[in-house]
Amino acid sequence: MLAVIFGGISLSSALGYWNTEGSGGSHGNGTVSVSGQPEEESIRGRTTFQDLLAMGLPQETIERVIGGPMPDPLTRVKDYCAANGLDFETIREALQAELNQLDG
Repeated sequence: MLAVIFGGISLSSALGYWNTEGSGGSHGNGTVSVSGQPEEESIRGRTTFQDLLAMGLPQETIERVIGGPMPDPLTRVKDYCAANGLDFETIREALQAELNQLDG
């Protein structure tokens, strides 16, 4: 019985389905290092516009970067880019640069 359970966990882990680290929620884009100290917040594919606002980016800055009005705050930036023909990596890098300026 234990072999089946641990074998299933091992297989799931090898396939990437078993993750012992939190994937974060709508406000969980900051990561924590092994020492328990927060690391720099970064924009990822799951980042929403609400997350950007929570990170401290003003709505005006977001709108300048995306070239239009900000959509529903719960929209993922990646999904917005795909729906509007924008390159997510380019937008992500520009938003990240703006975020880094706030920290600097």
